Amino acid sequence: MHNTCNVLWQLKEFDLLSQLNEDQLEELGSWVKDLEFNQGELIYLPGEPSESVYFLKQGKVKLSYVGPAGKEFTVSILDKGEPFGEMSVVGEEDRSLKAEAIADVVLCSVSKRDFLHFTEQNPELSLSVAKKIGQHRREIQNSLADLLFKDVPSRLATTLHRLAVEYGEEGRNGVKIKPSLTHEEIAKLIGSTRETTTANLNELESEGLIEKGRENILVKDKDGLKARASRN
Repeated sequence: MHNTCNVLWQLKEFDLLSQLNEDQLEELGSWVKDLEFNQGELIYLPGEPSESVYFLKQGKVKLSYVGPAGKEFTVSILDKGEPFGEMSVVGEEDRSLKAEAIADVVLCSVSKRDFLHFTEQNPELSLSVAKKIGQHRREIQNSLADLLFKDVPSRLATTLHRLAVEYGEEGRNGVKIKPSLTHEEIAKLIGSTRETTTANLNELESEGLIEKGRENILVKDKDGLKARASRN
């Protein structure tokens, strides 16, 4: 479904756009299209033309690398407030990753051409985009390296520590990982099965490093989790 986004629709809540003033947000909003995807729908596949940048307004999106043999590796799960597809503005002609809605999703898209024109007029945004692109590249490289060279317990500890640092919500009893993830979603992030992942989560909980719920993980000892991640 395509609709015109409300011009000042919470664009300012995105960290990437937080430094823009109201006039700049209105200009960007005039180029934005609202898109909706149901849970399980594909947003794009590897090899498709990179023609848009997306801002996730609602829901969760999974980004995956698909290997030569067709094996899929989840490299990131995005929650509302995050941009993706931004590699299109730095010369990516075709998508290198797969993007899939893993909950009902509402996002806004801006064409690569319009977004490039806008960043050229707003150097502060161009710098923020460059930083975000560098961050995403490092995340993807680190995720793939972990999948290839670490065992399952170390991959799990590494992933939980990274999520706690990058997306954690500090509380009195520890760091709550956001977005909330099911055991199945965590398993896909670390290239394992749900059963094995649950068993290893139980082990981390018994060591006092985490406290787990059905869809929430509370990290109780970040330093201990980091130390556990370094073991192989």
